Amino acid sequence: MAERQSTVQLQASLAASEDTLKVLRANHFTNQSGTFLYLEVKSSAGATASTALKATWTENGEEKSATLSRLVDYGEYLYHYLLLPVSTIPSSVKIESNLGGTATSTITEWLGKEPKHPKTDYVTDFVDHYMAPNELYERAEKLSKEFPSLVEIIDMPNKTNGYRRLAQATIGGTTNLAVVVSSKAWGHEGGNDVSVEFKNPGTNNAPLKVTVDGTKILVDLATDSSGKATSTAAQVVKALNENASQLVTATTYRGNTGAGVVAPTTNAAILTDGLKAGADVSRDPFTVKAIRIGKHRDGSKPGVLGYAQSMLVNG
Repeated sequence: MAERQSTVQLQASLAASEDTLKVLRANHFTNQSGTFLYLEVKSSAGATASTALKATWTENGEEKSATLSRLVDYGEYLYHYLLLPVSTIPSSVKIESNLGGTATSTITEWLGKEPKHPKTDYVTDFVDHYMAPNELYERAEKLSKEFPSLVEIIDMPNKTNGYRRLAQATIGGTTNLAVVVSSKAWGHEGGNDVSVEFKNPGTNNAPLKVTVDGTKILVDLATDSSGKATSTAAQVVKALNENASQLVTATTYRGNTGAGVVAPTTNAAILTDGLKAGADVSRDPFTVKAIRIGKHRDGSKPGVLGYAQSMLVNG
């Protein structure tokens, strides 16, 4: 009870006197959404909830103003802040408190230019994104040059499969009538150009037929006496493997019998390997490089061998 009374008295005392304002941040920045003004201002009387701060600035020759929001974290007052879009960047801002305190600050760019002379303890070169294999190996080589007495790069004997896949497409909505088509060529080497279309030929009692035109595969489904498609997934798979084997391999979905009748496709299905990395990432098999860490790396003592994002204990 006494502690509560002391807090109330302190807040009343703060509210009765003029406060002091300290501008922590007065920045502008631009992103894909526009240009923004951001302020952080701390009041010596900010612990009192009734303390209100107002910012005033000039924008295109017109005076603008806005009320800052009070930020409290787990019961502790941190500061007042403001974030709002602006049409032009103001040169300065004035902050006024309802208790009489004032402060003025110039508006600077966030983050602005790099410092000309960073402090000696200013650390850079952090890993700030998920690295591709070529970036990982460059970082490994850099570490070995920086710490030659501790780090050694070892080329592992077996290469990876490489950043590449066959292009594929699953045609059909349910298991028993789905046809899975895989390209013979890697996706980046032409597999991504292959397309497959199932079509009702529009005639009665038509036979199942596969036509290949370049990288386009057209499957004319068999029909009955009424012109309705009758080809099953298993039959289409067989026809593709017999007549388009130079481009693709076809299977039923996960070994299903494929007894379902295949429906004509609205559009041709384009095979894809689903890989999105840029051309700077090699599609060829990679030689895996491992980092061997240890002062004595002759096999006589335990050390650490790391590759990609895995770590193995090694002698």
